[in-house]
Amino acid sequence: MNNPAKTPIDPEFPSPEKLRAYGDFVFLALRSPHHRQMNMTGLEQAFDAPISLGQFRIFRFDDIPRGLFTWAYLGPEAEHRLVGGQSLRPQDWRSGEHLWLIDLIAPYPGLIRGMSRWIMQKGNFAKRDFYFRRVKDGDKTRRILHVDLDHPTKKARMLSNRDFPG
Repeated sequence: MNNPAKTPIDPEFPSPEKLRAYGDFVFLALRSPHHRQMNMTGLEQAFDAPISLGQFRIFRFDDIPRGLFTWAYLGPEAEHRLVGGQSLRPQDWRSGEHLWLIDLIAPYPGLIRGMSRWIMQKGNFAKRDFYFRRVKDGDKTRRILHVDLDHPTKKARMLSNRDFPG
């Protein structure tokens, strides 16, 4: 999924790996109540940039996708849009320094716990800290968590929309 030569990636000629990722994403989205409500434009906005940029992790068991998450490095304006419930633009996914866990799909019972444990292990996903937005009613922000993997006792702290003025 990387592009070391920084040559343009032609979306009309995806690699076999990229095509498999699209299939895995859709397979899981069809099993997720939240993602089943999204239209094709919403799915494209949620999936295209992280797949193109390689900013995702798929959890497979017996070579079948069972869960995934995506991430972005957001700047202040992109954070403001995300927290406000707007879709990220393609250029937003690498617009800043703050690591955000953007989407998490885990439609099978018990999988979210295992994925969360993996994510919370320092070095698996983040070296130090990251942000995560919980949603409700479609794409409204329910709560924002700042996870600091270096904090000795309280790794997760709740933030408010006011913390992201954009």
